[in-house]
Amino acid sequence: MGGTTGSIYDNNDPWALAPGTSVDAGIRAIRNVFTFADANVGGTTNPLVLARVPRGSVPRGALIASDQNLSGINISLGITGTAAKYAAAQAGPAANATVRPNFVIAALDNDPLTDMEEIIATPSGNWPASGTMVTWFDYTKR
Repeated sequence: MGGTTGSIYDNNDPWALAPGTSVDAGIRAIRNVFTFADANVGGTTNPLVLARVPRGSVPRGALIASDQNLSGINISLGITGTAAKYAAAQAGPAANATVRPNFVIAALDNDPLTDMEEIIATPSGNWPASGTMVTWFDYTKR
């Protein structure tokens, strides 16, 4: 059966070795829990650090869940200086729900990270003053 292969992996060419971040890649996840009642979290617009992703990794996706209604807050995922590097402002989850922010294609087709990145969630308004938010940040790594 014919078809066109991608630029990273071609299963018809035994010498085109795909990087371990793309083929048979181990998916790693970093889970974090934020208590909005904690100092410098709830009632602020402070960016929250979701993960520190190591060099050589390829970011892949994220999940955000909360027992509070965050649907009125747009959340961006990125790094300091580029707050929407991975996901542009998108509505947070409703109470007791989960959202998977849509990653921008420019982030999904990047080469592996050359340096560690501290991934932050930046809100468009104040985080709630009480409740909990749980996040997962996924990436592949050789």
